[in-house]
Amino acid sequence: MSGYRTINRNKYGGRRDVKEMSKKTKQEIFALDPDIVGRGDELDDDDVEQSRPPRRGYTEAVRITNNLAIRQANQLLNSGAGKANRNIVCTVVSVRNSASSGLKHVLESISKYLDNFRPIAPQIREQDIEFYITDEKEAEAIKALSRRIVDKRNRNSRFIIQTRKAPAPWTSLDRRIRDIMVNVLSKRYNKAYNSLDLSDFGADKDFTTNKIIVSLTRNDVLVALFDMIEKDYCNITQLSLKDNRLRSFVFLSSLVFRCKNVNQLDISSNEFKNIEDLERISLWNIEKLLLENNPFCTNYSDADTYTRDVHKYLPTVSYLDGINVTPSTVKTEDRSALLPKPRLSYCDSDGVRRVVEKFLQEYIQLYDNPETESARKQLIAAYDDNAEFSYSINTLEHHTQSRGDIESYSTYMRSSRNIVFEDRWASNPERVRYKGSMEIVVQLAKLPSTKHLVETFLLDVDFYIDNLCGFTLRGLFIDGAEASSPRPHYKLFMRNFLVVSTGEGTMAILCDTLQICPITEMAADSYRDMLAAAALEANDLPGSSGVNQPSHPNITGNINSSSNSVPSIIVTAAPPPTPQPIDPNIKRQMIEQFASQTGMNLAYSERCLEDNNFDYEASGRRFLEIRSQIPSEAFQQ
Repeated sequence: MSGYRTINRNKYGGRRDVKEMSKKTKQEIFALDPDIVGRGDELDDDDVEQSRPPRRGYTEAVRITNNLAIRQANQLLNSGAGKANRNIVCTVVSVRNSASSGLKHVLESISKYLDNFRPIAPQIREQDIEFYITDEKEAEAIKALSRRIVDKRNRNSRFIIQTRKAPAPWTSLDRRIRDIMVNVLSKRYNKAYNSLDLSDFGADKDFTTNKIIVSLTRNDVLVALFDMIEKDYCNITQLSLKDNRLRSFVFLSSLVFRCKNVNQLDISSNEFKNIEDLERISLWNIEKLLLENNPFCTNYSDADTYTRDVHKYLPTVSYLDGINVTPSTVKTEDRSALLPKPRLSYCDSDGVRRVVEKFLQEYIQLYDNPETESARKQLIAAYDDNAEFSYSINTLEHHTQSRGDIESYSTYMRSSRNIVFEDRWASNPERVRYKGSMEIVVQLAKLPSTKHLVETFLLDVDFYIDNLCGFTLRGLFIDGAEASSPRPHYKLFMRNFLVVSTGEGTMAILCDTLQICPITEMAADSYRDMLAAAALEANDLPGSSGVNQPSHPNITGNINSSSNSVPSIIVTAAPPPTPQPIDPNIKRQMIEQFASQTGMNLAYSERCLEDNNFDYEASGRRFLEIRSQIPSEAFQQ
């Protein structure tokens, strides 16, 4: 020891003892990240802000005992690796100026882009959100999302994502300790309940017998634990972390991305001081939660207030500390189950349907005419003198890159009456609302040319009474400039019409509201899949819509008398337009989709569609009608 003191001197010639060097080494390590500042007497790695104040009243004997335990643990940690360096270099991801949007919003947004998003120790640093990533490819994928994550408070703003290499605030565990941990996890996993019991983890007999300290307050233990759980227990639904002296969710929150199905959680008998920390695990849809015997529980004397504060962060909790409570919201996966199944076009009167379909057929034919300006001005006959028209366009939250032709998108944006951005036009609402047939057709002529995909149309007749009728048309269209493009950009639209009969054979629009949403090619394919599924189920419904309503007065005086009485937007009656030929690419997609839905090969699928003039709904119904008569070779691929 004297030799050691002789060699290690400070710059003033004084000697530095081991205690001084140890203190300096700790300060250097702590400078890397405040989260690794721990309590030397407990081997904890929790962050400074949530650390426990030093214990008082320790006797000298207890201090010596603890120091010996620490020394033994350090010796064991070093014994397996010899002089090998167990320091880890990882990637620090920084989402700039995103703190105001919150951890949950930023992390959830990134996870929607990446299947294997595994952040470690996410936290807010000044105005940024930072976390560690150990996989280089994952870090590169996250960096590629720069300027694609939307600011929660300003949807026009996108976050910049930066990365840098840095020492990790944890070290690699010795192989021997890892092997023991694997055995402990194995015996604590209950396959029957799909649960993992990590309560009082460090006191497990396998650890105490081998005289090693494995505490869940140590970052290196937690990171190793994450990898083990992700590898063998990622599908657990129940997790117990009871009685582990936990004070922080900074590292623990990484479990949310490693085992996403947890719905029962026990974190009772720990040392959490702030109920706000529950936000870090709010991506879990927790149903049963045990929090009792944590310091923050003593802040509540009223059960209702306690439950309400828990529901701020975990709204799906229905069982709290042994008591049944009412959740404040429905689980995310249950919301989709509440939605009705997709159905095809709805109308309870074939006569009214023919009226509306003919009206729309002529309207769309003029609207899609390549001579956009002159053709759309002819639509003046379709609008009442007191008619109103407005439209809005907006992108989906996670598909902001799918705007299609930039010039067309900008044209739509100029007069978009989007209530999400009401502040842009609230001072002059007349700028985005058009009144009178002349003003309306002038605006329609200014909008970009289009090509509607008729095979994607869904028509719902909402009501008809006296001489009024309301109906909604949904579907896809592409910008006219991309009509010949092999990979056009799609736009989903919904158009609501309110029309009034103006006499035998004519009717006019009173109100026209158009909503447009640019979507990706994948979303367009999903929409087509929905239509195909609805077509196959349509045969099981009573009637054309599955709902039979009482009859209403006709919107014209003679709606069912003859085809000549069908109202037209053209005052001088014209013969029905010839159906537009279907694009070969669309035909191919319809054939492939029909083959996928029915199980028939491509040849028979094409034949079925051709026999029904490529009417997907009619083809689906016909398939169900004659399915038992179809030869077996039709299903041979």
